[in-house]
Amino acid sequence: MRKLCEFLKKNNATIIVISFVLLAVYAICMATPTAYLRYYGNLDTFYQPIQGLNDAFIFLAIGGIVLGLLYNLFRNNIRKIFYISNFVWFGLFLALDLATVIVVIAGVAKYQGLYGGLDFAAINSYFESTGLPYRVNPNTPVFLLGYLTAVVILLNGCATGLILFDQLKNRKAMLEAIANDTVEEVK
Repeated sequence: MRKLCEFLKKNNATIIVISFVLLAVYAICMATPTAYLRYYGNLDTFYQPIQGLNDAFIFLAIGGIVLGLLYNLFRNNIRKIFYISNFVWFGLFLALDLATVIVVIAGVAKYQGLYGGLDFAAINSYFESTGLPYRVNPNTPVFLLGYLTAVVILLNGCATGLILFDQLKNRKAMLEAIANDTVEEVK
């Protein structure tokens, strides 16, 4: 357990940045299955909610990347005893991580519901009748990828929580050791 905590503590910034970059890539690619629908007609009722979700995913990804880059700046990766600033960083990150997981799962579910509500037979027959070489697939892996991205971010939050728990345990042990020592021994 100790080696795992040390590994996570040392490499958490990289893990955070990679997981939130995955979210950014997902946000950029999530509308790919619906790209051909722009040739079908006016689907503003479909695209407007998806655009809001997409923007939210991008903003959360940027926030996660920034906090990931701040991890080493606050020296979270090498401190033996954390200061208040370290605990503030952990609180901010864990709150962002949890919010991201909730928004991504809810957003992907909403997107999946909107996508599932499309009339694929009518859309594909329209493309065939107009001679356009497009076809919209009702079964796309984009939703599974969104849920997997949320799981990766959740696991990242769990790993960060484990680091925080380990540091709190170390801090408590250090404070107890200091309290049990006499003034002469501390000097």
